[in-house]
Amino acid sequence: MKKVFLVLILLVVAIFSFSAEIDTTFLSYAEKAADSISSYSNKASILKLIAVEYAKAGQLDKALNVAGSISDDSAKAWALINIASGLAKAGQFNKAVNVAGFISHDYYKAFTLKNIASELAKAGQFDDALNVAGFIYDDDDRDDTLKDIAVELAKAGQFDKAFDVAGFIYDDDRDDTLKDIAKELAKAGQFDKAINLINKKTDPYFTAYILISIHQGYIESNKKIDDNCKGLLEDIFET
Repeated sequence: MKKVFLVLILLVVAIFSFSAEIDTTFLSYAEKAADSISSYSNKASILKLIAVEYAKAGQLDKALNVAGSISDDSAKAWALINIASGLAKAGQFNKAVNVAGFISHDYYKAFTLKNIASELAKAGQFDDALNVAGFIYDDDDRDDTLKDIAVELAKAGQFDKAFDVAGFIYDDDRDDTLKDIAKELAKAGQFDKAINLINKKTDPYFTAYILISIHQGYIESNKKIDDNCKGLLEDIFET
């Protein structure tokens, strides 16, 4: 327990020792201390933290070496996930994708690629985000990723592209995506386009879902609901 506490102290010191050129002396000694940790799970947990901090310090090769030395598969995967996600958040997308390639487990790799694609979409790099999403082979994980991309497209006002992406999403996930797009349309004052997502034949549950989202967007829009919008709604609910 004392060894684990010592390593944690060294990591805390390293985390708060940022400068233009980060010195990783504390991390190297944290590694030495980690070598003496007898607990299998504690050692894996500490090495995961060390790997992530090396990545934050810009020493990616060192980070990958430490991550590769972790004997616990789950801890190793999460070390690589955290490294890749941190790189993506820093805008280093190519490096993030390369790190994801070291993850052998399909679930963890899909989770990582989803994070990278989402960060790409937030950065407005939608084509690259879609390319990354194409490497996610699990349908559910890919749908989640495409939803994130579609919503970011809608937030950027690219509604036609958002609908195109939503078209590749299956069933309930697509409905959930359209609900979010409807909200963004309403926020932009495009109430008529949002309303056009529903009609007389639309499932009542989905209709209510969409209308709630439109209402939420309307609250944020500071726009008025005109007679045309009210007419569209009356046509849908006309008996």
